Amino acid sequence: CSCKKGFSGNGEVCVDNDECASGKNNCHKFATCTNTHGSFECACNDGFTGNGKGCHDVNECKAGTDNCHRNARCQNKVGTFECECVDGYSGDGVECGNVDESATGADNCDENANCIDNDGSFECECQSGYAGNGKKCEDVNECRKGLDNCHEYATCTNTLGGFTCACKDGFSGTGTQCVSDDECADGTHNCVANANCINQVGSFECSCKAGYAGQGNESCEDIDECSMRVLPA
Repeated sequence: CSCKKGFSGNGEVCVDNDECASGKNNCHKFATCTNTHGSFECACNDGFTGNGKGCHDVNECKAGTDNCHRNARCQNKVGTFECECVDGYSGDGVECGNVDESATGADNCDENANCIDNDGSFECECQSGYAGNGKKCEDVNECRKGLDNCHEYATCTNTLGGFTCACKDGFSGTGTQCVSDDECADGTHNCVANANCINQVGSFECSCKAGYAGQGNESCEDIDECSMRVLPA
C-alpha cells in the first residue's frame, strides 16, 4: 500500500501533508497558502490579483478603489497605496482639511497686503494706499496722482499707505475743509495803530488811514496837509 499524493506514511497509516508549512507549494510570493485535506490552495493577498500561483499588483489609484480624499493624491505601492493631501490641505490623506495660510503665516503676502484664505489656497490683496499684486505692494502717492480729498486751500502730504491734509497759512480747518482766517477780526494782524486792516482770502492788507502815509504794517506818519498846500501866485 502507498499513500496518495498529499499524504505521507507507510500505506497503512497516511497523514495529510501540510504543503504550506513545509514550503512544498507553488503559491506566488504575494499569495497566501491554505492547507487542505490532501492538498493546498493559493489565494493572492490583498492588493494583488491572479490565481494564487501568479499574482500581479493592483493599481488602486488607476482602478479607483482607493479611499483617498478628493483633495489628496493617490500613490500606488506594491500591494497597496498611499494617500497624501495636496498643497493647501492637511491630514492623513484619507481626510484632508483646508489650511488657513493667513492664520498660520504660511502665506507669502507683502507686509502691506491682506491675506484672504480660500479653499485650498489663498490670495494676497494690497491694503488701501498701496498698489501691486499682493506679493509686492508699493505705496501710492495720492498727492501726486490727485487721489486725495484735500481742500483747494490745503497742502497734501504723502505718507506710507495714506496722506494728510493741512490748511495753508491764512486758513483754518480740517484740511479737507478750509476757511479763510479773518486776521482783522481776530486781532492776529500786524497793522500799526493808524492803519486799517483789510481782510482778504487767506491773508490781509494794512492800509494807512486817511491823513496818514506809509507802510501800514510798519508805520503810518501824519501827513502835514498845510505844508503841502500850494499858495496862489
